[in-house]
Amino acid sequence: MMDGNLVTGPVINSGLISYSGIGNDLRIGWPKGVNRSDYIWGSYFYVAGEVLDVNNDITHIVSDNFRFGEVSPDGTHEYATMPLPKYFNLDQPDATSVPLIYGISEDVGIDGNPRTNDFGEGDGILQPQEDFNANGELDLSMKNVVGWFAISHRKETWPEYWPAGSYPGDNRVEGDEFPGVRSGRWNGEFGSYIRADQESYYVMDDREN
Repeated sequence: MMDGNLVTGPVINSGLISYSGIGNDLRIGWPKGVNRSDYIWGSYFYVAGEVLDVNNDITHIVSDNFRFGEVSPDGTHEYATMPLPKYFNLDQPDATSVPLIYGISEDVGIDGNPRTNDFGEGDGILQPQEDFNANGELDLSMKNVVGWFAISHRKETWPEYWPAGSYPGDNRVEGDEFPGVRSGRWNGEFGSYIRADQESYYVMDDREN
C-alpha cells in the first residue's frame, strides 16, 4: 500500500496499479481516510514494438499485463509481466528456498546510514534509532516480514545491496554480485536518499507474457 500523501492504494511489482480483478476492496483512492473515494479500478502497462522476424518480415508485437485467465498451456504460469529479483529483500518468513538476496543490517549507527562512522555503527549494540523494524533486536540481516517489494519507509524491504548498474556512479558491471556504493541506502531517483514521503520502485519484464 502506498499512502504517503492524500492518495492511497495498492501497487503490485508486476506492473499493476490498483487491484482490479484481484479483489474488490482495495483501490487507488482519495483522500486518505474515512472520506476516501475510489478512483482507479486498475491500471496496466502496454508495450509495443516493431521487429523483424526470422524471415526478415516486419512483425508488430504488443505485450500487455491485462491478465484474466491467460495461463500458459502447461499451467505453470500466467501470461503477464513479472518482477525481476534482487530489487527487494527476498528473505521472507514463508520462503521455500534460499533467498537470492537478503536484507540490510541495522548496525549502522544513530544516523541510520552505513559507512559514516557515527556513534553506534558496528558496535553490536542496538541503539533506539537503529531498530528499524521495531522488534527490539539488533538484526544484522532484517527479514522482510511484510512481504513487500522495496519501499522507502520500510527498511526491512530493502535488499542487502542493489543490483549492478541500477544507479548512476555504480562502478560494478552486470553480473557482479557484491555491494555497491548505495548498499544499505535508499536507491532514489535523485541520489542515495529519500526525497518524497514514500518512494518505491521495481523492475519487471515480459519474459513470461
